[in-house]
Amino acid sequence: MPGVGPLLAAAILSEIGDISRFPFADKLAAYVGVAPSINQTGEFVDTSTYVSGRGSPYLR
Repeated sequence: MPGVGPLLAAAILSEIGDISRFPFADKLAAYVGVAPSINQTGEFVDTSTYVSGRGSPYLR
Protein backbone atom coordinates (compact mmCIF):
# COMPACT_ATOMS: atom_id res chain seq x y z
CA MET A 1 0.00 0.00 0.00
CA PRO A 2 1.50 3.37 -0.95
CA GLY A 3 2.74 5.35 2.03
CA VAL A 4 2.98 2.39 4.39
CA GLY A 5 6.57 1.44 5.04
CA PRO A 6 8.03 -1.28 7.25
CA LEU A 7 7.93 0.80 10.43
CA LEU A 8 4.31 1.91 10.00
CA ALA A 9 3.24 -1.62 9.02
CA ALA A 10 4.85 -2.98 12.19
CA ALA A 11 3.07 -0.36 14.30
CA ILE A 12 -0.28 -1.22 12.71
CA LEU A 13 0.22 -4.94 13.26
CA SER A 14 1.25 -4.41 16.87
CA GLU A 15 -1.89 -2.36 17.59
CA ILE A 16 -4.27 -4.76 15.84
CA GLY A 17 -2.77 -7.97 17.17
CA ASP A 18 -4.24 -11.19 15.78
CA ILE A 19 -6.15 -10.21 12.64
CA SER A 20 -8.30 -13.35 12.87
CA ARG A 21 -10.22 -11.66 15.73
CA PHE A 22 -12.00 -9.63 13.06
CA PRO A 23 -14.18 -11.84 10.85
CA PHE A 24 -15.24 -8.89 8.65
CA ALA A 25 -13.49 -5.76 7.42
CA ASP A 26 -16.16 -3.50 8.93
CA LYS A 27 -15.38 -4.94 12.38
CA LEU A 28 -11.72 -4.03 11.93
CA ALA A 29 -12.66 -0.55 10.71
CA ALA A 30 -14.82 -0.05 13.81
CA TYR A 31 -11.98 -1.23 16.07
CA VAL A 32 -9.56 1.16 14.40
CA GLY A 33 -12.06 4.02 14.62
CA VAL A 34 -12.43 4.86 10.95
CA ALA A 35 -15.90 3.42 10.43
CA PRO A 36 -18.44 6.01 9.28
CA SER A 37 -21.02 7.10 11.82
CA ILE A 38 -24.51 8.45 11.17
CA ASN A 39 -26.22 11.11 13.29
CA GLN A 40 -29.88 10.19 13.77
CA THR A 41 -32.51 11.15 16.36
CA GLY A 42 -36.21 10.44 16.00
CA GLU A 43 -37.19 11.28 12.44
CA PHE A 44 -34.13 13.46 11.78
CA VAL A 45 -31.37 11.78 9.82
CA ASP A 46 -28.22 13.79 9.10
CA THR A 47 -27.16 13.35 5.47
CA SER A 48 -23.45 13.77 6.18
CA THR A 49 -21.36 11.02 7.74
CA TYR A 50 -18.23 11.39 9.80
CA VAL A 51 -15.55 9.15 11.24
CA SER A 52 -16.65 7.83 14.61
CA GLY A 53 -13.35 8.61 16.36
CA ARG A 54 -13.59 5.53 18.54
CA GLY A 55 -10.84 2.99 18.80
CA SER A 56 -7.12 3.33 19.07
CA PRO A 57 -5.82 6.87 18.62
CA TYR A 58 -2.53 5.42 17.38
CA LEU A 59 -4.24 3.68 14.47
CA ARG A 60 -6.39 6.62 13.46
